[in-house]
Amino acid sequence: MVQLPRIINQTTKMQAALPRFEIQRLEGFLGAGVKAINSIALAVLVVSGISILLSLARAVRERKKELALLRTYGLGTKKLLYLVLIEGLSLAFIGFLLGWLLSRLALVLASSQLESSFGYPLTVPGIQLTDLHLLGATLLIAFIAICFASSAIFTLNISKTLSDE
Repeated sequence: MVQLPRIINQTTKMQAALPRFEIQRLEGFLGAGVKAINSIALAVLVVSGISILLSLARAVRERKKELALLRTYGLGTKKLLYLVLIEGLSLAFIGFLLGWLLSRLALVLASSQLESSFGYPLTVPGIQLTDLHLLGATLLIAFIAICFASSAIFTLNISKTLSDE
């Protein structure tokens, strides 16, 4: 089986190829690009996690008076944490959903452009298992960021916060 393509290539004008070997060779050519794209995606994920952390910390700091007022109206620390948690996870989910929808829209536009230019359409996949894994990772990063950002709720001095203007 291994020598048959070599014999065909040497004795005829045809060119024989082993599909498995050619696919491995193609993956070798594209492997560096895939690794680079994966590294960039990981960097974007880390930067977005830090961005979520900083924006939530800023939001908690800016809304200290509101949170202090909610505490004076009888809302406990756990309920405040729950409120901030729901807000942050909702923002993370909506951001993921918008990003996913925009990526699919970009694929549809690229597919129509490729089909009109080269006659080669791209398939636009629906929800994949990888997308669900990314959603889980996004929500986990948002949850960790929320936990760090909401630590100021535990040290909230109600009287001092409400007296400062």
